[in-house]
Amino acid sequence: TPADFNKSAIGTKEYWVAQVNGLGCESAKTSVKVTVYAKPRISLGSDLTICYGETAVLASGKTDEPGVVYEWQPSTLLTSPNKYSVETIPLYSDETFTLVAYNDQFNSCSSTEDIKVKVLSKPEIILVPDEFTICEGGEIKIENDVFAYCYNLESFRFIGNISFDYASGLFYCYKKLNH
Repeated sequence: TPADFNKSAIGTKEYWVAQVNGLGCESAKTSVKVTVYAKPRISLGSDLTICYGETAVLASGKTDEPGVVYEWQPSTLLTSPNKYSVETIPLYSDETFTLVAYNDQFNSCSSTEDIKVKVLSKPEIILVPDEFTICEGGEIKIENDVFAYCYNLESFRFIGNISFDYASGLFYCYKKLNH
């Protein structure tokens, strides 16, 4: 290894090398060209969490770098698998995505990183009953089987106070209707 060889210096440089045998005799010097290619740098950030059937943006905000080829796996779950920042199709189960970034001049220079997408189930709202008849100021009880998700039926916004019924094991939402 030449004394001035810098494996981090991107570009091509010529070095002169010779070999010395055990008796101290040195061979003729010969030139060697060494080309150091840039290794792509990638950073996918933290793992993501989405709800069932939603999409996720992987490497959000990252832009493609010149001279870098991007390959995501599994590619069938992505809208553009050959970009740095990509969007998934709607996901219905947890997935791990792998990005491999190659130097387009020398494929052996590559970087690999994984990112996980956790898919949370959506709450199932059970209306008991499924039709309401109440007087002004009355309450509507909406039950669901997942903690702390209570929605307005028209706007899908969070409503009401939450309480837990130990006998049934369900959470209930209560909302007073004032007309």
